[in-house]
Parts: sequence; C-alpha cells; structure tokens
Amino acid sequence: MAGAPEVEDWLDRERSRLARLAAGVVRAAPDPAPAPTPRADGPLLLICPFTVRGNAAIGYLAEGMVDLLATKLDGAGDLRVVEPRLALSGAANTGEAWDVSRGKWLAARAGAASFILGGVVEVAGRLEATAALHSADGALLARVDGRAEGEAGLFELVDQLARHLLAHWAGAANDRLTRLAALTTESLPALKAWLNGERAFRLARHLEAADAYRRATQADRSFALAWYRLAAAYAASALITPAREASAAAYRHRKRLSEHDRLLLEAQHSWITGQSGDAERRYAALVTAWPESLEAWFLLGDVQLHSNPYRGKSAVLARASFERAVELDPGHLGAIVQLARIAAMEGRGGDLDALVERALTLSPSGDQALGLRVLQAFSLGGPTLQAEVTRELAQARGLTIARAFSDVALYSGNLDGAERLGRELFAAARSEEFRAFGQVTLAHLDLARGRVVEAFDRLRQAERHDPAWALETRGLFAALPFLPIPPDRLAAVRAELTAWDPAAARPAVAIPLAFHNDLHAQLRVYLLGLLAVRAGTLEEAALAGEELAELPVPEGNEALLQHLGRTLHAALLQARGAPQEALAVLEQGRLDVWFQYAVASPFFAGTYERFLRAELLAAAGRLPDALQWWGAIAERSPFELPFLAASLERQRAIWRELGDTEQAGRAEERARVLWGNGPKW
Repeated sequence: MAGAPEVEDWLDRERSRLARLAAGVVRAAPDPAPAPTPRADGPLLLICPFTVRGNAAIGYLAEGMVDLLATKLDGAGDLRVVEPRLALSGAANTGEAWDVSRGKWLAARAGAASFILGGVVEVAGRLEATAALHSADGALLARVDGRAEGEAGLFELVDQLARHLLAHWAGAANDRLTRLAALTTESLPALKAWLNGERAFRLARHLEAADAYRRATQADRSFALAWYRLAAAYAASALITPAREASAAAYRHRKRLSEHDRLLLEAQHSWITGQSGDAERRYAALVTAWPESLEAWFLLGDVQLHSNPYRGKSAVLARASFERAVELDPGHLGAIVQLARIAAMEGRGGDLDALVERALTLSPSGDQALGLRVLQAFSLGGPTLQAEVTRELAQARGLTIARAFSDVALYSGNLDGAERLGRELFAAARSEEFRAFGQVTLAHLDLARGRVVEAFDRLRQAERHDPAWALETRGLFAALPFLPIPPDRLAAVRAELTAWDPAAARPAVAIPLAFHNDLHAQLRVYLLGLLAVRAGTLEEAALAGEELAELPVPEGNEALLQHLGRTLHAALLQARGAPQEALAVLEQGRLDVWFQYAVASPFFAGTYERFLRAELLAAAGRLPDALQWWGAIAERSPFELPFLAASLERQRAIWRELGDTEQAGRAEERARVLWGNGPKW
C-alpha cells in the first residue's frame, strides 16, 4: 500500500466502521419482511456484499465494495441506491455464499427493483472484480468486469465497474443514447452528470439539464454527446450563442461516434446554426435508414414545425413525425408538447385537452408545463380559469411569459383573450425593455384586428421604453401595402427615420430586444427603401438598396441582411412592373432562418417577403404555390399576425377563382372575424 495514502486512510476509516457494525449483523437471516413501498423518485438498486477470495488482507472489500459502488452509482440520472447501512444491516453474516436467492431476499426486504452480486479475487497482487446486475426476480441483466494492479488501483477498478454497470442499467431502460454515452467517456463523473442531465431533459427542465451537461463537458472535454445535448438544452432555453458554441464543440469531436449518432449530431449542428433546409434533409435521411430512430423522428418534426412556414409549408405537416416519435416512446414529452400545439392550431379541442393532461402527468414542473396550462385555459376554459393561470404566469420567467402569450395569440383562436392576457402580463413587466416588447407585441395584435390607429398609438407608448424598436416597428407598419395609412402619416414616418441616428440607439440588454442591437443602421435603410416604394419614389428606393448592400454585415446576420436586400429589390421590381424578375430574385435566395430569432422579431420573421412572394406567385399563375405561402402565415410568430387577414382575403379570391366555394367561404369568415369590413385608420 506504499504510495497510496488516500486508500490507506479510507481503509482505516472503513475497518473501524465495519467493526462497529459487525455486532449487529451476526444473526441468522430472518424470513423476508413485507417490502417497503419503492421510492417514487427513481428505480431503487441494492448492492449486496461481495464475495472475496485470495489474500485475507482484502477481506474488508466484502462490505467495503457496497459503500464504494453505492457512492459511485447513487444519483446517476434517476437511479437511487439502497443506503449501504440499510443493505448491510439486513445482510446477515451466516457464512453462506452470496447467490441469487439471497440477493432476491435482500432486494425484497429493501424494496429494490434490482440488485448487484459481485466478487473480488486477488492473484499475485492483482485485483479482479466481477459484478452481476439482476432484476428483483433474479433474472440476469448484465455482467461486467474490472481489473487493477493491486489495492492502489482500487478506486479505478470501482470506476470501471460503475461505468459499465451504468451502461447496462441504461440499456435495461432502453435508452440507446445513454448506453452510447457510457461507452464514449472514460470519466465516471462525466457520465453521472450526463445521466442527471438526461433525466432533467426528459422532464423538459432544460436549464437544469444544461447545468448537468455543462458539468459533464467540464469532466471530459472530448465528450461529444454531452456537448450535443448541451447545445440542445441551451437552444430550448433560447440561449442561442451558447447553443452554437456547444454545438461547434460537439461537431469537433463527432468522429468518436457511430455513423448513426454522428449523423444525428451533424443534423443538429445544421439546425442550430440556422441551416434548417439542410437539417431537414439530414433527419429525413436518418429516419429512412434507421426507421426506429426516436431521436431523428422527433427532431425531424421539430425542424418542420419551426421552419416550414418560412419555406411556404404549414407547420401542421410536422404532426406525422411527432406521432411516429410517440409511437416509439409513448412518454416522449417533447413530442407530446408539440402535438398539443398542433392540436390547438387545428382546432382539435379534445386532443389538445388530452395531450396537455398527458404532458402534465409526465412532468408537472417542466419548463413547458405552465405554458401548456395557459394554452389549454385560453383555448378551452372560461374566465375564472384564465384569470387563475394569468396570475400564475405573471410570476414566471420572461421566456415562459413570451412563449405562453405567443401560443395563445397564434393557436387558441381567442384574440380577445390574447389581448387580455397581454395587457395584464406586460403591464406588470419587471423591466422597461420587457414592457417595450409587450407594447410592440400588442401593437401587432391591434393591427391584426384592423385597428391601425390603436396600433400606432401603442407604439408611441413603447417608444418611452425603447425608442429604436418602436420606430423600426412603426416604419414596418407604415410600409405594409394593404393598410390604409394617410399620406401625411407616411411622410411623417419617413421623416422620422431619415432624421434618426441609429448609432445613438441605446443597446438593449434583454432578449429579444437585443437581437436588433447591431442592426439598427441596416433596418433604417431597409425601411426607408420600402417606404419609398410605397410612396412611388422608386429612385430613392433604388438608392436605399445600394446603400443597404454597402453597409457592414454584423457577424451572424448574413442570412438576414441577404433576405432584407432581396425583399427590397423584389418590391422595387414589382413596383416597376417586372413581377417575374421580382419572383426570380426571391426564389434564388436561401430560406433558412433560426426560428427563435424569427419568433421574436418582425424582421427575422420575414413575413413581408413571404407575403410578397405569394402575391408574385399568384400573378405568375402558380396558384397552389401562392396558397401554400399565404396559408403558412401566422403559424409561428405573433409578429406575423398583421398579415393574416390580408393573406386570408387573397386566399378567398384564389379559392373562388378555382371554384372551391367552401374553402373561399372559410377564408372569408376568418378574415371577417379579424378585420370586420376592413382595417380602419
């Protein structure tokens, strides 16, 4: 034992403890007592005393291995280990060998779902250990081995056993990704942190999961799957820059993985870096080659739900992918949450109710739980329930509030309720910036209902808290070609934008207002160009397009500025009577957008471009394509809502032209509910 003082100290403490305990464990084994109720916070594992052979000096490991393995295994994910003292107090020292029947008896006594039998052999100073994992009925689940060069390597030996046992324990739970994680890291602390992250991630507690995955990457910097999951947890929490950094780290270490998992990682990297079209193609290839891949089915649905509208397709087309994920895993919380949103979107109240209740049963305290209850209340409940969840929501995180309001505004079919919800929530906002965001969001809701004057008035209120966002939104509203805005008001907005110095804008701190921090100069020129098109001063619009192209491109905003430039160019070409050339400009560009930017900003959402594209498609006689683009508006962001009634009016005209009076009637009725007889100044 020379050179291993840490082990010697531990041995001294352990021998003393076991000597004190010995007096209480010399009785013959009693009959099995009624099993206690298993703990509700995870499966319970019992570790039986090990059989030790060889040098008598290592006899302490018979019971010492119980302590050592319990310390290593307890708290890994939702796994819990019977306390060593409880296990040893029932493990009567009768001289009998530890076999399956004794293990079953002790597991029943402790209420454990599984148990471990093991042995340690010393040969010429070398330690060899075996551990066998059994279910409570005695069935062998797994057998693992470990080796060490003498007692100095005892802790390393225990780590080997624990890591391989965790891999097989995860296998018993049919968690393929966790099994793989256990085999792709040599660090037991990293694996334990990973398992804790997986448990939190399954329950949609994404910030808690991110903290656990971060600890896993700190323990093993090359742990590709921990970086992969960390990126997903950050993305689910709208922490976009950290998500991309974690994804880049995962991508660097991807060669350590199997082909299937490397492809999963590469697809997520495309998704998180904003290449949604490439991500969808990769996930589609994965589910074709591996139709049993739960992860790929869910993420294919996630990409479709979030990105389809920006590519002229409905978000509800993601439903089949999520349903396949739930077929493979009926408890997949992420898929259930998204199916609930789709049910609300399609007006399937009974399915919405059932899916929300199912999600709440699986994870009553998950990140999405309160938002789902709010959506349920405003889709199906009455004023009392709505008031109750509103009070609860007012105390939540800003991200939870924004998501819940967005879901209600888009999917509940209850714009009156959405306005009440927004008024109460944003009036009680805890920061000036969030109050500004609330006023801007409510202005979009006003505009969706044809209340143009009210929308502009609300932006004046927002201006007190964040002048830059208010002015930029006012410029966008004034540029919308279907709104009846008096010429003097248009001229006033143009004059404000012309006189504005974007360099003087105070940088925002809060998300999503901070999304525009580096873009005020570009947005100003873009808006002046659109307003010039609307005013008919096309040379000014052309000059704005040139100026926009010459402005610097802030890092990470390349796709947005390409989109803004295309939109302005196409609007100018349409105004000049060249609709085919305008359509060609829009169709030659990328359609990718990172959905969390698009959900939270009217400029990243790109609804002006999508509406214009549909108009150009209709003018070109491509009516089904135009219907798809108009039909996908207002499925992902409340900032798309001002375009909804106008898009429904266009759809009504096309359906009537195609002879489908039923579809035309539906579109007309929906537009009338929003606008009545049309927007008013």
